Amino acid sequence: MTDKDMLKLMDMGLTKAEGDVSDGIYPVSPYSAPEVIEGREYSKSSDVHSFAFVMWELWYGITIEEEITSYNAGKYVIAVRAGVRPTLSRAHEAPENFKDLMTLCWDPNVKLRPAAGECVQFFDNLEHIPGSG
Repeated sequence: MTDKDMLKLMDMGLTKAEGDVSDGIYPVSPYSAPEVIEGREYSKSSDVHSFAFVMWELWYGITIEEEITSYNAGKYVIAVRAGVRPTLSRAHEAPENFKDLMTLCWDPNVKLRPAAGECVQFFDNLEHIPGSG
């Protein structure tokens, strides 16, 4: 949080260069995109996927790993590879445009995810998220 009350998200400790496939061994975190878990090429789109999970956690106040493993008996990696994503039907439901952005960002198809700049533009255009208090 900056002195001007601006929230900034930064590296989650798993930095890789875009296009890196190195030895195919990737650290798996609750934020990892399916292509990263599977050892395919890492891209900016992988970060967009991770960002969607951060958006979900910030809105619902539950960790992504806790949410997804509750669906699949603790097998997080298997669940993400199978396309399991967090539910958007909870108390304190997010507004439609917020949910739309999250679901676009965590799309299993890398090519269907928005660019990071589109996510920034979405938040730049928000003055207030309805239902956020």
